[in-house]
Amino acid sequence: MKSRITKVVLLISLLVFVFNCKDNKYTPVQKQQTQQSHHDTHEVIAKEFHDVGGYTYVKVLEDYKEYWIAIPKTKIEVDKAYAFVGGAKMKNFESKELNKTFDEILFVEGLYTKGEKKDANKNEQKHELIAQPEGGTQVSVILKDPESFKEKTITVKGKVVKVNNGILDRNWVHITDGTSHNNKFNLTFTTQEKVNVGDIITFKGVVALDEDFGFGYVYPILVEQAALVN
Repeated sequence: MKSRITKVVLLISLLVFVFNCKDNKYTPVQKQQTQQSHHDTHEVIAKEFHDVGGYTYVKVLEDYKEYWIAIPKTKIEVDKAYAFVGGAKMKNFESKELNKTFDEILFVEGLYTKGEKKDANKNEQKHELIAQPEGGTQVSVILKDPESFKEKTITVKGKVVKVNNGILDRNWVHITDGTSHNNKFNLTFTTQEKVNVGDIITFKGVVALDEDFGFGYVYPILVEQAALVN
């Protein structure tokens, strides 16, 4: 049971936020179902919401069906149209703060309007080109041919674009150097180092491929045991 809870915490953190599920009772849906929902776009109407701590629980209406989702704390307008992508479904999820057990709830990255999503995509793709140090490897080169880097130590310099700290006793850092392959712009590193979004850093770590953390979430490329290089 303890290992299953750990996997769920990791899953939610990779969706940009972490819900504290340690003491909650839940039954995750089958792996195949989670994979399908992860890629679906849902257009919904917000019908009710509750702000609890750093999170917002929202009852939404989609195709005449009402259900609950949970997102990072967000200002919500009732009867306004929103959209979201994917998510992780849980059953029998207990919220002690709300004194409520949800028969079924979907944890998602956030709600957006069409205009907000387009602007976010544009911003994600605007990254300055960062030259690699001697012995360094461009992000695009690694993304293009990951097999040639499997279990090898690499050095990459780039800008930190996302950080999730303290998950499975390590920090998860996404960096980009401005290069890309197949519309992918960044690499994910696990590390004990503490860095901030916006920092320009150089990491050295070991490449792992197809790391599977359950629930359909697989990292095709992950750089582990990363350390900062001066």
